[in-house]
Formats: sequence, structure tokens, C-alpha cells
Amino acid sequence: MRVPESRLARAGVALAGALLGGAVAALASAVLPTPYPLAIGIAVAVPVMDVGIYPENVPEDTGDAVQVGVGAAVGGVLAGCAVGWVWLAFSLPYATVFSVATAYLAAEVAGYAAQSRLT
Repeated sequence: MRVPESRLARAGVALAGALLGGAVAALASAVLPTPYPLAIGIAVAVPVMDVGIYPENVPEDTGDAVQVGVGAAVGGVLAGCAVGWVWLAFSLPYATVFSVATAYLAAEVAGYAAQSRLT
């Protein structure tokens, strides 16, 4: 996959990822309660932002890169929502913090796992 070389272009890709995550979180907030939209937005933003932050980790084949990104986003969404659900089910404090942190970590781990599986 063609990854931008200049710092400005890479910063633009990271910003685009943040905007995409924000847009997805805004759409999710229309139908889901509090911890879920932010966790979903972070999980979607992380793979896109990683392209700008760590371009050396992006697979050369575009199909592989998309597969890794989608796998990372899905893994982050599932883990973040699961943790948010558990925190809400047991009425524990800081549900948003824990669900977002889990979504971020799960997206990173799922991305690395998908990439290592492809290479």
C-alpha cells in the first residue's frame, strides 16, 4: 500500500483517522448509550491513525492492509463494547475509561495479530 512519506502527509492521515473515528462515534451516539460510542470511535480511528504514525508497519499489498485495518477495528469494537457492557451490568464506575482503553489496546493487538498472520 502506498503510504505517505512526508511528515505533513502522515499527520494528515492521522488527523483523517481521528476525524473518521469522531464521525463514527457521533453516529453511534445516536443509538447507543454512553461508553459504547467513544469505544467504537477509538477502535475505528486507531488503524487509520497507525498508517500515519507507523507507516513501516503497513503491509505492501493494499488488500492485506485493508484486511489488517478492518480486523483491528472489529477486534477493538468487540472488546471495547464487551468491557463497557460488563462495567454497566455491574454498575462499576469509570465505564467509559475502561471501555475506551480496552478498545484501543484490543485494536492494536488485533492489528498486530492480523498482520503477523498475513506475513
